[in-house]
Amino acid sequence: MNNEVLVKNSKFVKIVLMICGAVFILVGFFSLVFPIEFTARNNANIIGNINFLNDYRGVGGLMIGNGLLILLGFFRPSYTRMSLYVASFTFLAFSFGRIISVLVDGVPVENLLKATAIELILGFFAVVALKKYNLVEGN
Repeated sequence: MNNEVLVKNSKFVKIVLMICGAVFILVGFFSLVFPIEFTARNNANIIGNINFLNDYRGVGGLMIGNGLLILLGFFRPSYTRMSLYVASFTFLAFSFGRIISVLVDGVPVENLLKATAIELILGFFAVVALKKYNLVEGN
């Protein structure tokens, strides 16, 4: 059995890719299309702030793009490694930035603390899936 078949049949790797990709696409979609409503749940009022709206929509687009790259590895085993790297680095980078913000700016609302925890957990699982993938590949 070749390595691509082993990875293709790895339920853990597939589940991690599906969840990580879906989370990025979903959050990115709401950030891009409904930024005012999406930020209001965290007590942020961005109505009329064109600069913040532009920035938030840009991040939403980036998240959708990353989500699509991650899902590419779900559907195409030859892209699995790249997809796992994208998931690992992006989720851990988001959580790292949020942790720095807590240390520098103070503790945000509960929803943002939950987002930090979810990003850390998904980043951790993406790293574990990447290690599993690399073991199969022999790297």
